[in-house]
Order: sequence, then structure tokens, then C-alpha cells
Amino acid sequence: MWDIPWLLTQGAQLDLSLLGYKVADYGVHDYRARLDRAIFEVPALAASSAFIRQVRRFLGSGHHKMFFATQGYASYFSNALTGLLGGIQLTSAAVLGAEDAANLKQHPGDELG
Repeated sequence: MWDIPWLLTQGAQLDLSLLGYKVADYGVHDYRARLDRAIFEVPALAASSAFIRQVRRFLGSGHHKMFFATQGYASYFSNALTGLLGGIQLTSAAVLGAEDAANLKQHPGDELG
């Protein structure tokens, strides 16, 4: 999750057409509740020392300092991630349809069973 804001600055875009497949692949039945909870929890997570310590394991000290020691980065990270998740929240209803659509979504070529 720490790399999502960086990927956004590099021009990466989320392909929402794959969202239903991912939700089904992971067997997530409470997708909307999990998304709502994630949006709510991101600001506290971004500011938590536990998260910042965990990210250090992946980035190394030089890159970690470059990002997380920069004043305002935690706010940028939180806003970028919350914005992305909020966009998913707004558009996922159209992608997934009804609440249980994720359970029905199948990969191309899969037979309905």
C-alpha cells in the first residue's frame, strides 16, 4: 500500500474493469464494508509509527527518509490513498453492480455454475 501514491505520480492507473475479478479471486464477500473501513482507517494508518516502521523494511533507510521524513508526506500519502479508494468506492457500484455481484463475477471463459 505504501507504493500506491508513488505509482500514481508515475502515471499508473487503476483498471476498474478488473475489480470484480480481483474481488472474486480473493473470495471477498464484504467488499464494500472493507472498502469503507479502509477509507476511514487510512489517515490514522498513514500517521502511525508502526506503519512507518514497517515500510522502512521495504524501502531501505535512504528512500524511507526521502519520503516519510519529508514534512507533509504523511498527509500527502493519506490524501492520495484515500482519494484513490474513494474513487473506487464511487465507481465500483457500476463495475460490480449489486452488493453480491462480486460473487457472481467470473473470468472470461468460465462457465456459470
